[in-house]
Amino acid sequence: MKLYKDILARYFTIASPYNSHYEVETNTFDFIDRNSNILLVTIGDLWTWGADLTPNNRLKGVYGNLVSLSLGADWLNLAQSGSNNFFIAERAVELGKIIPQLNYKKIYLICTFTETGRSFNSHHDNYIDYVSWFQKNNITDFLAFLNKECMNRISAVVNQHNIILRTGTNFVDATGFTTDIDPWFRQLNIPCATTAYVGSTGVRRLCEAEQFIQDKESYKNWISNLIDQARHVDQVCGSKLLINAHPTATGHKIWANSIIESLK
Repeated sequence: MKLYKDILARYFTIASPYNSHYEVETNTFDFIDRNSNILLVTIGDLWTWGADLTPNNRLKGVYGNLVSLSLGADWLNLAQSGSNNFFIAERAVELGKIIPQLNYKKIYLICTFTETGRSFNSHHDNYIDYVSWFQKNNITDFLAFLNKECMNRISAVVNQHNIILRTGTNFVDATGFTTDIDPWFRQLNIPCATTAYVGSTGVRRLCEAEQFIQDKESYKNWISNLIDQARHVDQVCGSKLLINAHPTATGHKIWANSIIESLK
């Protein structure tokens, strides 16, 4: 099977009113064909899509294109505005389903995680029994658990199909998994005085964890810490080194170079 942009909606879940802020079904994914036997796949949110790059030059300047050029690879960009870490895992699983139909000798997968908790208690994670989890586990381990759940699903696909995987984070630090690349925002020299995993969007979703927790005092301490983290993360996103909270073309080059270096 040969990939091209118009066929992607047959195999990958695209944005719709059900799963995103888009009012109509919208295919935000990209595919660049270089007639290669190597495929690079990038999955993430707007940082991976290339938001706020000059529209006419977005595909040229976004990090996925830069890495794929270095590899001489076809490039599949599965990125969507407002997406989350469960979204990344879901697209990886969908990728795994069609790999047997593709004719690539080597596949690279780059997963750039975003803040933890964006999709908590939604259609993305409704298969998880949170009542039972909180009965058996400490709330301080919850964010790591959420990311680990996503990484386990990604790793299953990677191991099954012998994919070369690299992982990192955009404007937050990593928890629940070991990254291959230092956080993107730290490579851009955006200061952050603490280790932080969530911004204000994630915190708003994670407030819903209260319904699953018996120890309300532990919950209050936990959510208070997350609110403090979010203050720092929101300052990161407001940095003048970004454009409307997204990397510049130079920022994409920095991230691309880090990925390329990790693959050597």
